[in-house]
Amino acid sequence: MSDVEEQNLEDMSVDDEEEMEEDDDFGAGDFDDEWFEGFLDAPKTTAEDENTETIMHLLMIGMMSKNRAQIVEDLMTKLNMGGFDALLGKLIIRYVLECPASNIEMVRRFECVAAVMRAWQGSGTHVLKAINDVLASEEPLKHVPSRNLYNFIRCSLEENAFDKRLLHIYKTRETSLIDTYVERLYKLVYDYHKMDAPGAGKPSPPSLY
Repeated sequence: MSDVEEQNLEDMSVDDEEEMEEDDDFGAGDFDDEWFEGFLDAPKTTAEDENTETIMHLLMIGMMSKNRAQIVEDLMTKLNMGGFDALLGKLIIRYVLECPASNIEMVRRFECVAAVMRAWQGSGTHVLKAINDVLASEEPLKHVPSRNLYNFIRCSLEENAFDKRLLHIYKTRETSLIDTYVERLYKLVYDYHKMDAPGAGKPSPPSLY
């Protein structure tokens, strides 16, 4: 090692020691205890919080086709324990709404949901309830969530997942969707209804869900 390198190491050591001494020289007022106030008094995690985290995690990893069969099995096992149907319906719609503005990810999320709903007897009832809760909410959706929900409803109707006449928008155009998707969804429901009118053609196929 050269003399220059040795001198540089010595200088660094001195600087480090001085910095450590400065760090050790603190007063009582240097800590901000407000960051820790109420830390131990924070609300405890509930069983529903844990179930929500578990279900959302399974849905997220279900976007990958190789994981789908396993996450469907895990979710069906959870449903068989009882008491999770309404929560799963609600979280499926949350999963749909939270999809970013990506067609590729939307397709993957919808494929995951379709796999779950096909395995889940009576899924249409619980998913429809969650959809209507969002449509009837006074809190307006932004563009991307509106787009996501409209497309999910459209795909669900194509799969005959639930009766379109039970959708909130079938009764009123007052929904949480932005105007563009209100009109598209209203037209979609109307056109489907028109096709099911007497003499309009063959009846709807049996529900896949």
